[in-house]
Amino acid sequence: MLSSQPDLLPLAIMKQVEQYLRQAQFDAAALLVVENLPENLPLPFYDQLEALLARFPADAFDANPDLLYLQSLLLAQTNVKQAATQLLRAISLYRNQGNHNRSAVCYFELIRTYQQQEDFRTAYLYVQEAEELLHQITEPAVEARLYLRLAELCPDLGRLHESIGFALRALAGFRRSDETYNQFKTHILLSILHRQLGDYHEAESQLEMGRRLQQAKRLGDEAYARVLNSAAHLAWHRGDIAEALQQAENLAGYTRKAGVHKFQLYSALLLGNLYRARGAFATAHRWYSEARSLVEQAELRLFLPWIDVHEGWLHALTGDYIAARKLIHKALTTPDRGQMMSFNVHLALLNLLEDHFLPAENLLRSAQPFYQRSGDELSTAVINLYLAYTLHMTERLAEARVHLQAGFDWLAEHHIWCFPYWWHPQLITQVCGLALRAGVHVSLVEHMVAHHIGAAARPVLSPLIDDADPLVAHRARTVLTLLAEYEDDWLHWLTHIADEPVRRVLEDLLGHDYLRKEKLPELKRTLTTAQQRDKPNPVLIAVFGLYLQGANLKMIATQLQRAPTSIRNYISTIYQIFDLPPENYTSLHARRQHLYNLAQQRGFLGTTQRRRGPF
Repeated sequence: MLSSQPDLLPLAIMKQVEQYLRQAQFDAAALLVVENLPENLPLPFYDQLEALLARFPADAFDANPDLLYLQSLLLAQTNVKQAATQLLRAISLYRNQGNHNRSAVCYFELIRTYQQQEDFRTAYLYVQEAEELLHQITEPAVEARLYLRLAELCPDLGRLHESIGFALRALAGFRRSDETYNQFKTHILLSILHRQLGDYHEAESQLEMGRRLQQAKRLGDEAYARVLNSAAHLAWHRGDIAEALQQAENLAGYTRKAGVHKFQLYSALLLGNLYRARGAFATAHRWYSEARSLVEQAELRLFLPWIDVHEGWLHALTGDYIAARKLIHKALTTPDRGQMMSFNVHLALLNLLEDHFLPAENLLRSAQPFYQRSGDELSTAVINLYLAYTLHMTERLAEARVHLQAGFDWLAEHHIWCFPYWWHPQLITQVCGLALRAGVHVSLVEHMVAHHIGAAARPVLSPLIDDADPLVAHRARTVLTLLAEYEDDWLHWLTHIADEPVRRVLEDLLGHDYLRKEKLPELKRTLTTAQQRDKPNPVLIAVFGLYLQGANLKMIATQLQRAPTSIRNYISTIYQIFDLPPENYTSLHARRQHLYNLAQQRGFLGTTQRRRGPF
């Protein structure tokens, strides 16, 4: 009985539908269902809808667009092509009736279905058909949904500059019709669009408005996943990798429990990218593998090119250019033009890394007009920077200066010091070196090197200290001195430690004053190994701190996720550094106590002490 399924439609509507079915008034029953069906149908409702449609005779579907539309909603879960066929039949029938509002609703479903499959080109073809209906739609809510579909698709089609206008029109329509969930979706979309345009303050404001709607109206699991996903990406764009990782890990955990499969896939790819940005390449690779598994589970194979190109970039960062080239070329088989332009830039930068300047220039120049037309100013600025380096290396210095100035002008105007895609420390440092020589936005370069490039900049910029131009030499010394000071800042230093277990242990030791933060520069100079005399060894410092807190070998190995034999070697190194040979002591306890006393005398240990056991 329909009365046993009260969630699909309001009880009074259910009773009326039941009456129409008993009277064999199938057209009236179908119309009533369509007019009262929730727009965002929760998954449990699909079973109820299937049971309801089973009450209609098979021949009733042939000429009834309402039934065809309802049937397509079910088919979209299992058979996209058949669902599209039913929707196109429904559109034809609705148009014959002059019912343009319902035709538009069917187009929404077509577009949404292909969007979910990451088939943006097909979705856009139906958008073009739907755009013809804009002036014939009489229901503001329906018109607003079409604007939202246009706003969602435009960024993937190189029409970013049009998206915000469509989204604002959609938002106004949803406010008039009091459609809370669509208002929420539009705020999140506007946050994404402003983030891509480099307007991070507006992106944060739109995200906050969406977050408040989600919290106040309890909009469900997918809405919360959208908030976490947007927050993680915004933090990544701003260069706050620690915050981005926290949000992405929250997203991964939440979507696993809630079963929001598509955002589970998004979180896996995002975590791969974030660990790659931190330099934790093995962890990044594991997340890319997880993303591939999720693609197969969710049958979203059109998402594979994104995984290929990002994993390819991982190989580029580790110096395996053959593996990188193989994956990037695989990604370039995508039929999506927007993806192809982005992947061409990855290929261009790979050519730059291998000193193939002419093919790199051709790829960069072919991509730049696409981003200029789309309104993606951040991507345009970044391409300008890499073009400047390419032109400089081929001795076209005047033209290189023009592109260098244009790229840094835009970044400075928008207070942007890093970018999430196409970031390679070696190449970015080369660009910064050009800026120091030319005197272009030197303060921006200082911030970029100290906060976001880090120690990778030193080999490239150090030779500039001996530059024949004293002004260039002075700029280089200033940047490198600033970099050294930031490396001595414990919080800044921690953000650049790629090994997650080691970083967490050091955060605990320094944050709770088990090791003194003000003595960290001296401790880093003290605790080095033969292989790392030119830079601090975070693992050695972490072992030192835990060992002097009383942790035994097994406990240290567990916390740092290393083999006990490796930890034993680190402890031996520490004793060697402090010149405490075992033959001078009658027991390990006495030797360890002497190490503790020396560490205290040199001021390495803080006022807070947490002994884990006697030594």
